Amino acid sequence: MMSYSYLGIVMAALAVLIAMIWQFCWNVLWRPYALTKSFEKQGIKGPPYNIFYGSLREMESLRKAAYEMILDTNCNDISQKVLPYFHKWSAEYGEVFLYWRGLHPTIAIEDPEIARQVFKSGFFVKPEMPPTLLAFGGLGLGQLNGQDWVRHRTILNPAFTVEKLKVMTKTFAALTIDMIDNWKNKALIAGQQSITIQVSEEFKKLTSDIIAHIAFGSSYAEGMEAFKAQKELERHCLATSTNIYVPGNQFLPTPSNLRMWKLEKKVKNSLSRIILGRIESESTANLLSWTIFLLSLHQEWQERVREEVLRECGMGIPEADVLTKLKEVNMVLLETLRLYGAVMDTDREAAKDMKIGNLMIPKGVRVTIQFVKIHRSKEYWGDDANEFNPLRFKNGVSQAARHPNAFIAFGFGSRGCIGQNLAMLEMKMVLSLLLQQFSFSLSPEYKHAPANHLTLQPQYGVPVIVKPFLLSK
Repeated sequence: MMSYSYLGIVMAALAVLIAMIWQFCWNVLWRPYALTKSFEKQGIKGPPYNIFYGSLREMESLRKAAYEMILDTNCNDISQKVLPYFHKWSAEYGEVFLYWRGLHPTIAIEDPEIARQVFKSGFFVKPEMPPTLLAFGGLGLGQLNGQDWVRHRTILNPAFTVEKLKVMTKTFAALTIDMIDNWKNKALIAGQQSITIQVSEEFKKLTSDIIAHIAFGSSYAEGMEAFKAQKELERHCLATSTNIYVPGNQFLPTPSNLRMWKLEKKVKNSLSRIILGRIESESTANLLSWTIFLLSLHQEWQERVREEVLRECGMGIPEADVLTKLKEVNMVLLETLRLYGAVMDTDREAAKDMKIGNLMIPKGVRVTIQFVKIHRSKEYWGDDANEFNPLRFKNGVSQAARHPNAFIAFGFGSRGCIGQNLAMLEMKMVLSLLLQQFSFSLSPEYKHAPANHLTLQPQYGVPVIVKPFLLSK
């Protein structure tokens, strides 16, 4: 009897081992080979698949090299810096190519029509987030699918009504005026008519303060510790973004995981009501920084939008209804979003076998939509696609390009950014108040190095020479 029991255990263990070997061979060897051949039949190629790592090693190597790159100040073609692997592979394999995030097959596209179909089909879902990103951003609205997304969106919608947004403009104005007074005091103390301000840092403080007041009714100082913890989590996410994901690795007590757990606990225990808004606030801060950067380079547009603000608002605090009528300010912000939008790309995963355009995409294959490439396509935006030209938006977003969906800074349809109107209203208020008071020119210290830090950020900040408006004439 003992021998039969022992034999049964051995056979069971052997069966488990064979199943594991089979699963390993299927996922790591056969599936990548079969999918690569399948896509090659559709005319789609890409960088070679490497066991376990896929394309991650090359991505990390290119990312590190690009991080040291400094672009010409007038260069708006930033894909080589922020998404160097897509820039390289697109040149080598075409606008549609296959690459591998570890064991995850992913099709990269830069066609707005395919992007529209992916967003609106209902059968491409948000992929499961890596544990590090989940710790940083939480399972927020943008990461949910199906009925979970519907339920959360329904709960959040009332917070973004027109009337609620109008009330928020008073907070935008009050805190921006505090920042303006601080800048004037710095100039007074320095005894100078103009001073150099690192506007990227100033805008981060301002937008974090705004979120804290709106969501928590507190000052920026009260939320500082939680913001610092989440900022460190962001750096951790960036450092591990091209690491191979091993299931269960997040539960091992490694030094990296121990630090991440500590930070995650601090974030969850400190001001949890405002943390989800912080990512949105940092995106707004960066967009304000890029707007000031572009207006500092293009003085004619700085004068043009200032004249509009003074014509419509005078020197008073703009009302919410007036902000919506600032057409040229809106055009400048949209053009900034096109060239320096916070989100550079996004992924979706096929929930079933799908045909999109001429592409057959099997279940489980991901699609990367390259916003950076779509927003700079000469096919859709013309020969001046890499130039700052707000006039392209004079007839609205849908007519700005040769394809009505070539501008996708806020996504498409029902899953478009819920904070879109909030962000635009906030930026219009801040920009209007600043243009009433100051003129801006780029500091000689500025280094043009847009960086992919989960969102698009100025790697070395945006130092700007700020001069009170009346003295700048």
